[in-house]
Amino acid sequence: LLAMNIENISLTFVHGLGTKGTRHLLDVFGSARAIFAASEEELRARAHINRAELYKELHSDTPFREAEKVLRHAEKHHITPLASTEPAYPPLLREIPDAPHILYVMGNIEALHRPSVAVVGTRNITSYGQRMGAKVVEQLHELVPEVSIVSGLAFGNDGNAHRAALNCGAATVAVLANALPE
Repeated sequence: LLAMNIENISLTFVHGLGTKGTRHLLDVFGSARAIFAASEEELRARAHINRAELYKELHSDTPFREAEKVLRHAEKHHITPLASTEPAYPPLLREIPDAPHILYVMGNIEALHRPSVAVVGTRNITSYGQRMGAKVVEQLHELVPEVSIVSGLAFGNDGNAHRAALNCGAATVAVLANALPE
């Protein structure tokens, strides 16, 4: 497991900050720890943030309590939280303006650094769609063995792509649009 400090996860629980605000503060202060240590004057002067409620939220224990729950859940289920400030974070994802600060990874982190193809589609996939989708994944893996198949792990085409990748030995990455369950 990669080292994850609680401050990184806590940032995701600061009400009103969001992904762009988190990125801005990380660009200005360099680390989650430095953000939480910043005074109200530093937030104003360096980050041009004049919201007293954000300062109050950054100095509340609520984000840390929530982050502790997430860390316990992640540890229990062998999930690795990965912050955007860590070298293992996918470099191309880091370039997106609203990339998530934390990725929760289960399995081989290296799959995030391979060439990737996203497979998306209907949840009501036909049997023909299942066969053809699996065939596309298998042939892609034959042509480009290092490719990762990326999808959302939803029913239908997404799940079919993940199963096909697993069946032929390709790396597969599921991107979920929700937080970790408790």
